[in-house]
Amino acid sequence: MRCVFAEWPLLPCRLVRSRLGVWLGLLAAVLWRLAHGVSTADPAAIAVLTGTLAAVLCAAALAGLPGDRAALAHRLLQPTSSLAIAAGRWLAATSGACAVVLVLAASLGWSPSGTVVHSGAIAAGMVAAGAVSAVVLCGVLVGGNAIAVLAFLWLLLVSVAPPEALIGMRHHGAVTFTGAALLEIGPAVWRYRGIATGDPGAVAHAALWIGVGIALATWGVARLGARRL
Repeated sequence: MRCVFAEWPLLPCRLVRSRLGVWLGLLAAVLWRLAHGVSTADPAAIAVLTGTLAAVLCAAALAGLPGDRAALAHRLLQPTSSLAIAAGRWLAATSGACAVVLVLAASLGWSPSGTVVHSGAIAAGMVAAGAVSAVVLCGVLVGGNAIAVLAFLWLLLVSVAPPEALIGMRHHGAVTFTGAALLEIGPAVWRYRGIATGDPGAVAHAALWIGVGIALATWGVARLGARRL
């Protein structure tokens, strides 16, 4: 566990010394304005969208930069393992995203005309952040921040709708059915909104992707280390 927590201090360093803090602040400001300006906004959707998008930004900043992947290709002086590195980076990314969810929820709670984000919605945002952090982490370890850009756009523009919305479109095709399959299988805003109301299936889905994502991220770290040998 000490090796896992040894990776966490990278988060505050990146918040201060890179643009990560700026991007997270801009994301929180935009979503705050959305929730504040739309009286019918769903608190669970706002919290989950905040958690997932912040998770993408954090995972990309902690493992997707070329320097990060190059550093992981070297053997570290301290005794550690690929699993400890992957789990530590996931913990750091999830912590950063959860902090954004909490800050947004608190700011909306203080606003008299904003959307009140209740505890169930906050929990949904945090669980969703954990799942997306794990998946994006393994993606950026293999493909760099291009994967993070695609994940950000997918979560923002597509994953808010259920698979039935794509299948119900007038023009069907391979792209439509592929998108619907991805919405059904992968982490998505529409699914994790159910965590706010205690949906056990959504919680199990997120837990499964956390495990799979960390396992694949462990493989990604080991793969980078093997290149150096």
